[in-house]
Amino acid sequence: MVSFKRLLFFALFLCLARSAATLEQQPGLKGGGEHDNLFGQNLFSFQTFLFADPDSSNQTRVIFFFSLVNDLLTFIKQSDSSFEAHYEISVVIYNLQKQALAERSVRRRVATASFAATNSRLMPLREKLMISLPAGDYLAHLRLIDREAGQILQREKKLQIRAFDRTRLQFSDLVFADSVDCTSNNALQSLAPNSRDVYDRQESAFRAFMRIYPPLEAVDSLVIQAKVYDPEGRQVFEQIQIFREWPEQGADYCLDFKENLRTPGQHTLRIAGAAGGLSARIQRQFRVFWGDLDLKEMNADVLIDQLKLIAPKELIRRLREADDEKRAELIEEFWKNRDPNPHTQANELEEEFYRRIDFANRNFSEIVTNRQGWETDRGRIYITNGPPTEVEKQPATIDRPSAEIWFYASLNKRYIFSDRNGSGHYRLVKVE
Repeated sequence: MVSFKRLLFFALFLCLARSAATLEQQPGLKGGGEHDNLFGQNLFSFQTFLFADPDSSNQTRVIFFFSLVNDLLTFIKQSDSSFEAHYEISVVIYNLQKQALAERSVRRRVATASFAATNSRLMPLREKLMISLPAGDYLAHLRLIDREAGQILQREKKLQIRAFDRTRLQFSDLVFADSVDCTSNNALQSLAPNSRDVYDRQESAFRAFMRIYPPLEAVDSLVIQAKVYDPEGRQVFEQIQIFREWPEQGADYCLDFKENLRTPGQHTLRIAGAAGGLSARIQRQFRVFWGDLDLKEMNADVLIDQLKLIAPKELIRRLREADDEKRAELIEEFWKNRDPNPHTQANELEEEFYRRIDFANRNFSEIVTNRQGWETDRGRIYITNGPPTEVEKQPATIDRPSAEIWFYASLNKRYIFSDRNGSGHYRLVKVE
């Protein structure tokens, strides 16, 4: 006989599963504000990358990559199977004296065939704008205009533009990509940058791209060495590539390291190059979140730590002591015994659990402390209780740190999280 406690657990979790599914279908904050979701992850993001300008040796090409989602925009119904939105993205460059120097913009029409698609956050819309500038310090003013609602979202970014000196060996900025198409000789065909330097989906390319600028004086060869280090500082990937020839505008370099990533957390990619006695180095950090369901088997230790949120202590002990085969059997048995509907192929409870893990990783991860979202206080509460009924954000004042208050109507509880050091890392300080 199934215990009353277990039945209660099933009922509560399934109820919250429905609320989580509902949350995924809700429109964004289209009435105004910062167009963020309830937990603050931006639905509009951008990154800038520096490349040598192929048309001018005295200027640097600044490439702005933008990412936004349908849920951010206001769609107008054209028919039962047609919805349209229009937006404009613009960049204005100012010098330190606040004089406008350059402007670029793009306008787009977005069409969907269903109302549900207008609320989608799964397939980002991507845009690219390019501006060439001499080396120096600038301020970029960015605007996203929802033309149907007349709303404007604004951002500012300080730019430090470096020069590309073709008497030396130099690299462009490193770009991490969700998808990239390079030919067999590394020539770039297409690129969809990862706007957050975060790999949280298995379908991501897990690739990096940069352009190499060898000195214009003749050199026989160019040697590039790339290494990836995991969160513990262990080298998990190395590739050495030798270029014998390259176009005058530089050599494209595409790097694929997906199969070598086995540990979640912050990784570091380091690239070193040598040509004709000259050298150059560059590094960039990225994060890996194993949120997808079919990735969980790759990380047994992480999987056990995640199950600690809901599984009995005795099971956790047995999982840690078991070999791979026995561990798989125990986990399968754990979820089978908790399958709310054994007549269906899917285990709805298990799927909901990992959906919440995924959501927590995307919204609550802390880069500085190298904690994944599910390891944080907000992530733990979200995974065990599901999405809150309401989220109240309290900005910081002179005598009070910023805070988030989560209210759960079904539990009649409030969870208060405080960012006491102003780092964006919220800790649970009170439950009412």
